[in-house]
Amino acid sequence: AGELAYDSFDNGQVGYKVYIGPKQYFVITDIGNGNYQWYAFLARDPGSAQTEEKPMGSVKYLKDIFTNWSADIHHILDATQEYEIEQRDLYD
Repeated sequence: AGELAYDSFDNGQVGYKVYIGPKQYFVITDIGNGNYQWYAFLARDPGSAQTEEKPMGSVKYLKDIFTNWSADIHHILDATQEYEIEQRDLYD
C-alpha cells in the first residue's frame, strides 16, 4: 500500500479505481487535496513481506507483477517513493 501526493490526470473526477485479476487486484483512491492511496492485493503466504526478495525495491517488484495491466497502475507506482510503501499481511 502507498500514500502520496499525486498529480492524476483525472484528479477530482474519479474517486475510486479497481483493477481485478486472478489472485490479485489493485486499487487507486483519491483521498482529497491531490493525495492518493493505492493498494496492491496479492495472494501470498503469511510472512511474505519478510521472505520475498525485492532487490530492486517494492516499486519495481510491483511493476513486474502488474506488467500489461492499466497504465494508471504504472503511473502511480512511478510517482511513489519506496518510503511511501508499506507491506503487511491481510487475512480474508
